[in-house]
Amino acid sequence: MLSVLPLELQLHILELALPPLILARLDERAQLCKTFSLVHRTWTRIAQRELYEHVSCADEASILGLAAGMKGRWPIKRLRLEYLPACRNRFKRLMKNALARGDVEQIWLSGRLTESDHFIEGAHALKKLYLLNTILWNAMSIIDDSTSRNLTYLFVSDVGLAPFPADLQLQTLLLSCVTLDHPAETSFAHLSAVRILGLIATVPLILIANDLPPLLRHLAYYDADWESEDEEPDENDQARVNALSAMREKHRPAMAKLAQRLASCTSNTDAGERRPWSYVLEEQVEEAGGKFTVIDDDNFDLEEWAWSLGA
Repeated sequence: MLSVLPLELQLHILELALPPLILARLDERAQLCKTFSLVHRTWTRIAQRELYEHVSCADEASILGLAAGMKGRWPIKRLRLEYLPACRNRFKRLMKNALARGDVEQIWLSGRLTESDHFIEGAHALKKLYLLNTILWNAMSIIDDSTSRNLTYLFVSDVGLAPFPADLQLQTLLLSCVTLDHPAETSFAHLSAVRILGLIATVPLILIANDLPPLLRHLAYYDADWESEDEEPDENDQARVNALSAMREKHRPAMAKLAQRLASCTSNTDAGERRPWSYVLEEQVEEAGGKFTVIDDDNFDLEEWAWSLGA
């Protein structure tokens, strides 16, 4: 006799089988939901719920789809938005209406936004925000204060960034190719709730090693392209060995202090590009019982890395 798993267990397995909720996998996730909804009628409800909860807007037709979704009272929880200047007024109106309903928890926003485009206001349910490839000088300028205070997750890529408000409750902060318009040493220490921090080509880690969030547990970084006073000497002799050793010892206290706080550290750096202090950090993290990982991958995905840590 063929045994059948309880429906509740089937649905739980189905949820686990879906790709993670990260930008690179959203289309795959939607397609798999469509497939699951056709397998068996008992799966249709959960598969279609996922589809109803997510809307992508990248052209005028999809903006109309968002309008239809709101008219149908779908509980839209996730928005993926490519800002279209040609549809500016309609886009802003729909965005305002969608956020006012209080269902939206997660937004991926890209496009040629400017500081005058106050798109994210009154989004009291919003917890995760991704600002990608815009022309903003300050990513936080399009978010009102009440919304920013509710955020627990912020991913900023290829955008400028001014100092963060002092009362942010971010737990995850991911910065990729971000231009800071203020001293890096003052950027992170006051973010008292951050546990997961990713810094890709944003600021040299060695510059802020003593000024990171107090509750930091997981760190990813890539800063091999930064010029540094610790540039390795070219001499291939004992003088070079001595110089490298001196560089490592110079930063050992800061690296040891940082390592004591980390459960894991990931360096997205080619082995030939690593700075001397990076090897010291690896030694100290492992000595403290943490996990140090070196990933040589041009396509390293900060969002997926954070997801793997439960963000």
